[in-house]
Amino acid sequence: MTEEIVKWILVFFIYSFLGYLIEISLCSLAEKKLVNRGFLFGPILPIYGFGMLAVLLSTQAIKDNLSLTFLISTLVCSTLEYSTSFFMEKLFHIKWWDYSKTDKYNLNGRICLRNCLAFGISGSLIVYQVQPLVGSFISLIPGIYQISVASALLVLFLVDTVASTYAVLKAKKMFDFNKIVGDQTNEIKRFARRAIKELFRRKKKFEKNLERKRKKLQKKLEKEKRKLERKLKK
Repeated sequence: MTEEIVKWILVFFIYSFLGYLIEISLCSLAEKKLVNRGFLFGPILPIYGFGMLAVLLSTQAIKDNLSLTFLISTLVCSTLEYSTSFFMEKLFHIKWWDYSKTDKYNLNGRICLRNCLAFGISGSLIVYQVQPLVGSFISLIPGIYQISVASALLVLFLVDTVASTYAVLKAKKMFDFNKIVGDQTNEIKRFARRAIKELFRRKKKFEKNLERKRKKLQKKLEKEKRKLERKLKK
């Protein structure tokens, strides 16, 4: 991996983690209880990472134009949120979020005016204030460690993506998602965790049954062996 690619991978994970912290903080305050957001089991929200990568890359040539930076941040992040909602709904046949129930100005429940404006403001703030600090932080890490950290995070991310996808698909077969009320994302994750626990419970039950049958078979074989030995002695 080249130095530039490694840098952008680290940027992706930093903003995915920061987005996760912001999301659970805001949602937990609104719900007055701890809310674990996101599709993955790990503490990251990739949509924030991909969003900020797209914003940072698309605004590199127009950093001196605040208005254009705000506009691009709004359009890029809103498009990403809409497309993510659309494709995840098509893939899992579940609505992960629905702004039509909470925001008057929304588009098919996938994006809303309030969030679009927030994307523009936060994107501009990150471009001009946060990213220089993030870039300086990454530059403090020796190159060889940057590669190691980026590689490890990528592997964990891929494993988490596969595991989370499997858990949600299993949960869909085991539970009725039509009964979900309120925060869809939080409830879907709760069902996914229940599905994983249920699968581990079934695995343990299967292993116990298998062990019981093994012991039963072993006793039977030993019994037959003793019978055969007695016959041979006669």
